[in-house]
Amino acid sequence: MIRSYWRKAHLALALTASLFLIVTSVTGVILSFEPVSNRLHESHIGNADNGSLGSLISKLESTYLEVIEIKVDDNQLLQVSVIDDEGEFQTFHANPTTGKEVVSAYTESGLFSFSRTLHRSLFYGTLGRLVIGITAFLLFFITLSGCILVAKRQLGLKKFFSKVQKDNFDTYSHIVVGRWTLPLLLIIAFTGTMLSLARFEFFPEEKEIKHAIDFDSMTDTPQFEKETFELFQSTQLSEVEWVQFPFSPDIEDYFHIRLSDRELIINQFNGGIISEQQIGSSSQFQALMFNLHTGRTSAVWSIILGIASLSILFFLITGRRIILKRRRRKTNGKNCYSKDACSIILLVGSEGGETAARARSVFDQLLAQNCKVYIDELNNYQVYERMEHLLIFTSTYGDGQAPSNAYLFPEKLKAIHQPQKFTHSIVGFGSKNYRQFCQFAKDVNIILQSKSEQKLPLVTINDQSTVDLNAWGENWSRSMNLSPILFDKSVPRTTKEETVMFFVTGNTADNPDPESSFQLTLTSSDANYQSGDLLAIKPKTDNLERLYSIGKNRAGDLFLSIKLHEYGACSKWLSLLTRGDVILAKIQENKPFHLPQNRSKIICIANGTGIAPFIGMANENVHKTRFDLYWGGRTYEDLNKYHDEISHAQSIGQLASFQFALSREKPNDFNYVQDLIEHDQHTIAESLSNGAVLMICGSIAMRNDLLNVLRSICEKHLSKSLDYFEENGQIKIDCY
Repeated sequence: MIRSYWRKAHLALALTASLFLIVTSVTGVILSFEPVSNRLHESHIGNADNGSLGSLISKLESTYLEVIEIKVDDNQLLQVSVIDDEGEFQTFHANPTTGKEVVSAYTESGLFSFSRTLHRSLFYGTLGRLVIGITAFLLFFITLSGCILVAKRQLGLKKFFSKVQKDNFDTYSHIVVGRWTLPLLLIIAFTGTMLSLARFEFFPEEKEIKHAIDFDSMTDTPQFEKETFELFQSTQLSEVEWVQFPFSPDIEDYFHIRLSDRELIINQFNGGIISEQQIGSSSQFQALMFNLHTGRTSAVWSIILGIASLSILFFLITGRRIILKRRRRKTNGKNCYSKDACSIILLVGSEGGETAARARSVFDQLLAQNCKVYIDELNNYQVYERMEHLLIFTSTYGDGQAPSNAYLFPEKLKAIHQPQKFTHSIVGFGSKNYRQFCQFAKDVNIILQSKSEQKLPLVTINDQSTVDLNAWGENWSRSMNLSPILFDKSVPRTTKEETVMFFVTGNTADNPDPESSFQLTLTSSDANYQSGDLLAIKPKTDNLERLYSIGKNRAGDLFLSIKLHEYGACSKWLSLLTRGDVILAKIQENKPFHLPQNRSKIICIANGTGIAPFIGMANENVHKTRFDLYWGGRTYEDLNKYHDEISHAQSIGQLASFQFALSREKPNDFNYVQDLIEHDQHTIAESLSNGAVLMICGSIAMRNDLLNVLRSICEKHLSKSLDYFEENGQIKIDCY
């Protein structure tokens, strides 16, 4: 999983500013309705039938004895100062069409006033404005880093708006909503930052505009009606800040007008421009920032800003949930201390979760005894500054292989040197029904012998035996001078599926060779499943569930491809089932390993019996997405077991290509499936770059070798790590 600087920056900034972002986003949503409310007011300049300045002046001069000033306020409402027919001076909001005083006087809402002050300064004056300014600055970089993360996930800016793989609601919605609102948030954050800088006089102070008027050259001829003045006709009310009328009909008096970009002195008799001065670029820039940030000049833009402000709350909620989920995946327990503060380091290797549950039990009991203990996955082995004892809980899968969260440990153990001496204890979990019982734990124990002193001899636990675990717990606790570590009889389960009755409709087992495989076909009217889900089966001889990857055949029945193990109680029992027999099993939904949707291409890689879910996915590929299948087996006899299903999927266009490697057939260009991938490395690299999903199912040994090949391809051809594509949802693994 990638821990890029951009992601760290994105998270750190969001956490730092989260409280203030909540305040500003909520108040921002409220304030976004103010321009809409103002737009509905009778005096809003947007309500004018003819929005020209000349038309308004004509209406005002025909209605009142004298007009003193016209002003368009920050809310885009028209204010006029006049002397009425009775000689009284009045200032009021006027209808921009008729020029008459509006019926309902404008009064600012208390909610808007409160929200504005909170939004700008948190009611803390200058200090509050500084905090809000910093928050806007942080929001800008949060948004910028978000844009970069989306671009990286979508494999470039050109694919910024391409389809997003829907892995889970929080991640999917965070990206999809973000793609449309991030540009808006950049505008909000940038303009907010600029306004804060302006408030603290960051921009250079502009000189006061002074007009040089040559009174001697002013003339009262020719004379025109004011509404016909060219400037008045061409100027819209939306451009006007204020207009000051001449005090008298004397030739020395004039119109003084301030527009959004300039000030003018206008001859009151003919509309000629006596003086014109441009408003400074700094003032114009600040006005633009204010308009963009508040939406005061456009009700539509203000609503868009409100939606963008609301999205900030959405991002804070979904972002928090994404981080919590990611942290739960990364650790097996809630660490109370940093790794370098702990004397006991508990590392876990677990595939199905049972070994991890046992480790969590130890972790919790050690914390209860005030021990400084740190728990993590074996893959994350690193330098521990104060480690005195290394405790390892690990299971073994496949042919003596490491679990998926432990396969990096042996190499890291050889490469990393701890700063002080430490002791170690290892507890291996497995089943004696398999020849390689606890083999990975044994391998780790051998490597550790040269690295540290053994506190207790390696202990192997058969079938999660509580008796054996409690015996180990007492011995280990005694050696560590601790109270006894105890285990319950039950192991916490992560699933709550109901047992379903299945009927056997087919079984191809006809070879007693312990290395052979067979296909078992089952049907049930009570089970709902997709290819890639798991079937949990308990043999009659013990109480441990075995998990098998499900494929769905052409008829819609469930089929399993099973390897016959010489000492495998479950595989032997299943191989003896005949048509009509009944078994009880559970469906475990495995959504991350379902047929991907909305992808241009799917590449599936399997060896041995791992091909079953991919054959099922080919049968489910009714939209005929480009689907390539690579498979590694031993002999042509193994290949023939899948021939009919593969040929049918190819014939109807649901499987585009099928390539295979056979390890025991000579001569042979390709012995293993990873050889095929290495041969097609250019195609694989191009496909990943274009957003294809790569799915892997089979043995852990194959997985480890294949991942090494894929890492090399990604680094060589794409200049990216394999982790990048895994984080992007393009690498999906279900190995055993």
